[in-house]
Amino acid sequence: FSGNLDEKVNIDLKHTNGYIVKKEDKGKKIIPTLGNKATMSAGIVIAHKNHDLTDVLRQARSAEKEAKDIYNRDAFVLKILKHSGSIAEYGSKWKYNDTRIVETMGNILKKVAKKENEDGLSMSFFQSMYDNINKLPDRSDLIMSILKLQLKRHTHIERKNDETKEQYDERKEKYISDLDTQFKFFITNRMEDEDFKNLLLVLRFLVDGGKR
Repeated sequence: FSGNLDEKVNIDLKHTNGYIVKKEDKGKKIIPTLGNKATMSAGIVIAHKNHDLTDVLRQARSAEKEAKDIYNRDAFVLKILKHSGSIAEYGSKWKYNDTRIVETMGNILKKVAKKENEDGLSMSFFQSMYDNINKLPDRSDLIMSILKLQLKRHTHIERKNDETKEQYDERKEKYISDLDTQFKFFITNRMEDEDFKNLLLVLRFLVDGGKR
């Protein structure tokens, strides 16, 4: 990045020649940085508070190495160490085609219903979609063909009192189409179905707080 390093943190993320100006130097001392050539790889682990810390650190180092080796740096690998001993894992570049992966995952999670009968995508979608993919050949076109059907089946949107049927249908269709577009982004940019299956497991864990 480029900018002034003070309490307001004025940063220009698109600047090609990175620099930092420290406040205490009254803007006189310029410290060069890597600018837009800088990359960051991260290994992220989520585990129960009682999980062995040595194993958590080992898994974190392993995840960081995978981010660098498998995804060619500037990437992350997220590992979730479950109570059962199994590991849910998802890795990716931070962004594809200027679309930020973590932000897109967050947008999906915001549309998931946290309580029964609440508007949104049901948590049952993740396991149902996972099970359906297991029955299909490793082909992204087949996965995308059942995606919207599954989204329609597992999305609950209550009709408002002052809403016509046409308005309700339009609002529900838009809600489902937005989710369909976000999920399909992961499928089209990651062609192996195993990646998408891992994403479903990670999202399900994140949305229900690790209860399963």
